[in-house]
Amino acid sequence: MHKSLSLPIIVVVLVSAALAWWLWPRPPKDMGAGGFGEPQAVVVETAVAEEREVTPTLESPGSLRANEDVIIRPEISGRVLAIRFDEGQRVQKGATLVELDDSVYRAEVNKSRVNLDLARRNHDRARDLLEKQLGSVRDQDVAEAALESAKADLALAQARLDKATLRAPFSGIVGLRSVSPGDYVAEGQDLVRLVDLDTMKVDFRLPESVLRLVGDADAVTVLPDALPGETFAGKVYAIEPAVTETGRSLTLRARIANNEVRLKPGMFARVRLAASQPVRGIVVPEAAIVPGAEQPAVFRINTGRAERISVALGERGPGWVQVSEGLAAGDVIVVAGQEKLRDGAAVTVAGAG
Repeated sequence: MHKSLSLPIIVVVLVSAALAWWLWPRPPKDMGAGGFGEPQAVVVETAVAEEREVTPTLESPGSLRANEDVIIRPEISGRVLAIRFDEGQRVQKGATLVELDDSVYRAEVNKSRVNLDLARRNHDRARDLLEKQLGSVRDQDVAEAALESAKADLALAQARLDKATLRAPFSGIVGLRSVSPGDYVAEGQDLVRLVDLDTMKVDFRLPESVLRLVGDADAVTVLPDALPGETFAGKVYAIEPAVTETGRSLTLRARIANNEVRLKPGMFARVRLAASQPVRGIVVPEAAIVPGAEQPAVFRINTGRAERISVALGERGPGWVQVSEGLAAGDVIVVAGQEKLRDGAAVTVAGAG
């Protein structure tokens, strides 16, 4: 009985083993005998890193300021008699902005003129008497001194009278006034702001390490953050003579035409300045750069395998980018097919052989 049951069991075991062998997955033909061989090489396109001269573009944050910017303040105290401008409008140089009550100052001018007229007649009389030998030289000197004093008094009174009228020191746009007719203003009180926006200035700093590249370069490109996509051409006209001790940087100032008044004082902008002389550097096609979360990289071919190399980028141009760190001239790098690569993967160069 025991022997008759063992035979069917053996048959079932053999059939199960044969079925399992038949259904067991086979390794691909391109793998080794054990089923774990090397995968097929990735086909890529390559280029050679070159060393050539590039013209660096120095970039720095900058701050825009008006060509001229003043707060109109009176030099004397008094009551506001009239306001002769419209807020936010353009005024010409010398235009009257604010008039203060000048009645007292006019009276002083009139009094000074009368005293000057009297001093002039006394001077003439003393001169005639001296010529006729009826007067003394001392009387002539006293009369002449009195005449000069009267002239000075009139000039002083006239200066005080002129200060009662506040005029635009240059052509520009007036801001919002802070006083009204009838207000009493003190000496030095803020009345209104006047700015010249036809030309703008931009201040920016460059580290002392790149000053050798500046030379006589003066053309700048200004990119305001408030006006994305727009650029403005400018020219450096002044450089601070001393390097700052804290940041070890040099301040440069450029002028920008602002005919349409799109630029405003206080705007933040990026300033680009092309170096005055080229420098030698490693250049690769822009397509070779693999963007990374931490640092850009390239795949370099080394004995038939892709080697991922982190790089530091420098200048850019049409279709090329400078690599300041990570590569050497003559390195073969991948420019197409990077999406299929991993570090150490086998590669085949398209068209090779």
